[in-house]
Amino acid sequence: MQIMTKVAAILYMNGDINAAKEALDDMPPRDEEELDPVGTLCPPNGLQGQLF
Repeated sequence: MQIMTKVAAILYMNGDINAAKEALDDMPPRDEEELDPVGTLCPPNGLQGQLF
């Protein structure tokens, strides 16, 4: 799962919004107990300034 979100983040940062959306849409659904209890791993200021 994490690799899919990183791929989507890289695509988004490179300006390919449609490919980033498609990468996230291709991820399989997750059960409630599999979800991260913290919510999101994305920093509060978004992906700007992040190094991958």
